[in-house]
Amino acid sequence: MASFISASSFAAATRLPNVVFILTDNQGAWTLGCYGNPDIRTPHVDRLAAAGLRFTRALSSNPVCSPTRATYLTGLIPSQHGVHSYLGGEKPNAQVGPEAYCVIREFPSLPSCCARRLRLRTGGKWHLGANLTPQEGFRDWITMPLATPRSSTTPK
Repeated sequence: MASFISASSFAAATRLPNVVFILTDNQGAWTLGCYGNPDIRTPHVDRLAAAGLRFTRALSSNPVCSPTRATYLTGLIPSQHGVHSYLGGEKPNAQVGPEAYCVIREFPSLPSCCARRLRLRTGGKWHLGANLTPQEGFRDWITMPLATPRSSTTPK
């Protein structure tokens, strides 16, 4: 038995979906209406949760932002990628200035794989060092502590 697929149906079958991954910093599920909090109003997040995917049995690799972000971007836990606290705490020179560096430089990241292999446009809050330059496949990013949207002309 032979199977044939036309070029147009192959192109339609290989179209990649748009993916928006939202990671909020330092926020427990108990602080959101979509998880049952009757006192705190979060209508926009609740609407996103109703239309998307909501995790009900998940936990964070670390209670603060930088280690959790490094885990999601590399797939490694803090003891593997080495980011154990927010940047500015244990790694004060990583963010900005002449000594700034990417704290997960030696690991492949989800954005770099998406940008290089799948040719997807990626962006988000970086906050993993060297905030004033594009990092790890991010074409568009928000720097910290400046919170200024930045854009790179060529994805890394």
